[in-house]
Amino acid sequence: MRTEFINYSMYSQISDTGSYKGYSNSSVHSSLTESLLEYRFLAEMGAYLARFDSPMEVLRGDVDRSGYDLVLEANGVLRHVQLKATIAGGKRANVTVNNALALKPSGCIIWMTYDPVSFLITGMRWFGGQPGAPLPSTGDRIARHSKANAEGIKAERGQHRVIAGGKFDRMSGLPQLAGRLFGLTDPDRLLLDMLGEAAPTVILEASLALGSFEESIHFAHLIDGYGLLKQMGCADYDAWLTSRRRSAEATGSWTGTAAELWTALFLEHRHWRFAGIDPAPRQAVVLNRLARQLYHALSAM
Repeated sequence: MRTEFINYSMYSQISDTGSYKGYSNSSVHSSLTESLLEYRFLAEMGAYLARFDSPMEVLRGDVDRSGYDLVLEANGVLRHVQLKATIAGGKRANVTVNNALALKPSGCIIWMTYDPVSFLITGMRWFGGQPGAPLPSTGDRIARHSKANAEGIKAERGQHRVIAGGKFDRMSGLPQLAGRLFGLTDPDRLLLDMLGEAAPTVILEASLALGSFEESIHFAHLIDGYGLLKQMGCADYDAWLTSRRRSAEATGSWTGTAAELWTALFLEHRHWRFAGIDPAPRQAVVLNRLARQLYHALSAM
């Protein structure tokens, strides 16, 4: 069972390949693959944004003639999004885009790699500008049809351009992608900014300080959890912690990025300090899990 802090960084192994056609030559399978990956992407991104009170609205066009698959809006930003995908480890090194996408507000391309058995998204790449900015130049390389005509010539597709994989930015996870799409700040970026120059030293200390919940009390207070959560856009600290604690008690795993896990650890120590009692054995198991998950999340940064 994957833990949530791994899920949020699962887009780290990205293949420089791509076309949104799946692994089968069958058009039926291709269409199914597109739908599965689109729904998985929307579910993952929508759930992530909901954590920060930034619900995402989704619109679709009836036909794909304007260069985009989806229109997404969150945090006051409207994005026309073209989705591309390829099997993880594939060989293709470029994608084709309709130049009409450049005419849309904040047009962008999200290029996914995926496991063809589980259909889990294994990587993400990004090609686009800042929120409100148009699509960057797609270059001068004109795309051609995949099939040749009677003379054996593959005709040009005048409105389509080929974009090399090297022009895409690798995304480390949903937080970074949400920042590119909607201008939301990556919680882990906020954490590193809060730690400042001490960040490398503090992260190295995690292996010694996060053996258990009881041992982590000093480490937990190296940050201002209240301030960090406020910067994430959350003001109701109790509700935020309660929802995550209930989820952890039900599943045995805490949700969130390193910054969120550290904030949860900070708030849990504050809670038990003011409660004036020690956690029950069952609660201690869940809290110890939080400390260990934070250690692994920091080690992966």
